[in-house]
Amino acid sequence: MPTYGVDVALKYEFLKGKAASVTLSGSDIFKTRVSDIYTNAGFFNQHQYRVRDQQFFSINFAYRFGKFDASLLKRKNLKAEQEGMQGGMQGMPQ
Repeated sequence: MPTYGVDVALKYEFLKGKAASVTLSGSDIFKTRVSDIYTNAGFFNQHQYRVRDQQFFSINFAYRFGKFDASLLKRKNLKAEQEGMQGGMQGMPQ
């Protein structure tokens, strides 16, 4: 049996450089995530009805301090690779 649901989210960014944001999100807004199973096998009958996931809504606030600089990560990774190569060569006989 297929299961389906509708989730939704809205995000609003504000302040200088979009440093802050507020997100409103909702899960299963129409309460359609249910499981309805009927089993009939010989002398055995079973009917099972479950709500799969609960419906919920949330509000999140985020604030970014400073500015993310991807070049810092690249430099750090290059430095680690170079140190790894030098460390590996130090243990080799000459």
